[in-house]
Amino acid sequence: MSPTRGDCTACLALVICATITTQLLMIQALRAQALTAQARRKLARAAPLPPLPDGAERPAGRCVVLGHACDCPQGTELNPSHTREAACAILRGRTVLFAGDSLARDAWSAAGLWLLDEEVSRMPHTPALNHNQACMACAWKFAPEIWAGLKASGSLTEVLTPHKSVSTLRACAGTATLIFKYARLFSDAQSVAEELRDAPGPAAAKVLVITAGILEMAAVRTDVAAIRAWVAQVEGHVHPLSQTIFMGAHARIPDLSPIAFRSDAYGWQGNAQIRLWTAAVTAARQRLTVVDPFPLTAGLDATYRDTEDGLHFGQWVNLQKLHTLLAEINATAYSS
Repeated sequence: MSPTRGDCTACLALVICATITTQLLMIQALRAQALTAQARRKLARAAPLPPLPDGAERPAGRCVVLGHACDCPQGTELNPSHTREAACAILRGRTVLFAGDSLARDAWSAAGLWLLDEEVSRMPHTPALNHNQACMACAWKFAPEIWAGLKASGSLTEVLTPHKSVSTLRACAGTATLIFKYARLFSDAQSVAEELRDAPGPAAAKVLVITAGILEMAAVRTDVAAIRAWVAQVEGHVHPLSQTIFMGAHARIPDLSPIAFRSDAYGWQGNAQIRLWTAAVTAARQRLTVVDPFPLTAGLDATYRDTEDGLHFGQWVNLQKLHTLLAEINATAYSS
């Protein structure tokens, strides 16, 4: 028997209903996924620190930042030799210019906060910081009062114009200068060298810590020739007596990336591309030093707390970068 018009109408209604139901479920799944990171942050503020991978008890004070025990990647326990006194001895009389994107900014911020810990700890807003604010303080939006306080005290100065974005921290009782300059593109190499040239101190006392990658990766992709050309340009512009350090990118946690950027986090701005990028710079260099922080975060997953989006990490991870940089700076002969 052939189906009647009523039967067909009923079948069509069922198909439409099923389609709508499927779409609604997909929307709900996407919303739930989008809220995962936000929910994790809220829980993290109240939840105790997770146990160490080997089940051992977490030593008290092992990863303390501004009075809070932050989440430590395995293998980054507190090193007794990493003291502010030792760091200031290395940096005394030096100017260190961090040039790059937001990852370079976070490394610069973390260095400044750590070196200026005595001043920061005395600020009235510091005791009120919660776990998330303290452990993510290197990202300005998490602890704006601290950065406002540093600016009010004169420890932080800024030149912010449509054509220039430069921030300067004076640390170690004024004997060390840490500068951050936004320079996210290959085409910024010359302006970076000019900023370093104009910074205070003799050329031999200056250190350039440069990054370039996350923003350029999607455009350059696997064009190693473009990376080689950029390295040659940086080395050609920077004074030969100044030390140049390329700081690669750390491993990211792509599952924590916002949904809008997750395809990039798994694609042309993902971990495979980060490794390729650092390897290409290493192969192309003539006199710059390469620091590769990728292993610092390579073992982390979506349960790690002290990250904003799986790419920008907190104070503790960035401090590990600083200590690696200090080891390289200390290896360069200079006496103030």
